[in-house]
Amino acid sequence: NSDIVDMAAYAPLLSNANVPTSAPIAIYADAYRCYGTPSYYVQQMFGANLGQTLVACSVDAAPCVTDYDGDPVTRPAIFANASLDGDDLVVKIANYAKEPRRVTLNIRNGVYEATALQTLLTAANPYAGNSLENPCAVAPRTMRIAVCDPLDAPAHSFQVLRLSPTR
Repeated sequence: NSDIVDMAAYAPLLSNANVPTSAPIAIYADAYRCYGTPSYYVQQMFGANLGQTLVACSVDAAPCVTDYDGDPVTRPAIFANASLDGDDLVVKIANYAKEPRRVTLNIRNGVYEATALQTLLTAANPYAGNSLENPCAVAPRTMRIAVCDPLDAPAHSFQVLRLSPTR
């Protein structure tokens, strides 16, 4: 919501990897190495894909039941928003469910290329993380994909689609 929110901060940002804390940390480091957590990459993906104007976006998806904390909760499986960054349409999609979901994009304003730049962050295990030994175990991948109907939203994923207008 960059048209509404002027600034955001992630705190605490840094922690010593040899003395981990239970608070959500974005970056861990020792004297020689560092790594970003999956939360760091989510913040990075949002920061790199700011839109100036929100675009109407709705989600029609079946809810999911999660029990990540041992207590089953029913909640929406898919969260999404869309915004304009210059002429580009930026769509952010999070799939909270334990299974992949299919997402249909209905773009009403503008004509966009048949491919989009996708940045995807996902892991098979919702508790997966990075470490000094494996700093990119859970890191975003960027690729060009066909904007097909419907799109894949892998389990436990966050993705950003950047669609450019046809020239």
